[in-house]
Amino acid sequence: MNVALGQSPTNSPYRSPAPYRFPSTSLFFTDTILLFRNFAYLPYIIFPLSTSNPRGELYLWSPGNIFTLLVHVVFIGVGVLGFGLIPLWLRWPGSAWLLFAAAYGTVVWALAWVLNQGSEGKLTESQPPIDEVPGEKWVFVNGVMAGK
Repeated sequence: MNVALGQSPTNSPYRSPAPYRFPSTSLFFTDTILLFRNFAYLPYIIFPLSTSNPRGELYLWSPGNIFTLLVHVVFIGVGVLGFGLIPLWLRWPGSAWLLFAAAYGTVVWALAWVLNQGSEGKLTESQPPIDEVPGEKWVFVNGVMAGK
């Protein structure tokens, strides 16, 4: 780790953020420390449960957000039902189990398709731009509680 003696590699208001090209083990360590330091703020990921911003993810009166919320509720119900039926699955003969598993998988796939439909392959530009390194891959995660 390329950190001067006495300096913490973790993010804080008094130090600059950890370099984005630290080894993955160092980034995991610094993120773990950051998580524990900010543990008290975790409830604020979902609270307040509503916002007055009509473009916000947690704006409860948007038709798109209501629809996504209802699909998530159905998804949770399907997941709980599937988990609860595991003992029944274990008693069924193979062909019946395969048919039920195929139907269950189709329902899960259909719900996931409904949540994730839309244009694919959108490129997100880093702001500010970051120099590319050969062989380096980045993954963009859209928010905390986003359907798309």
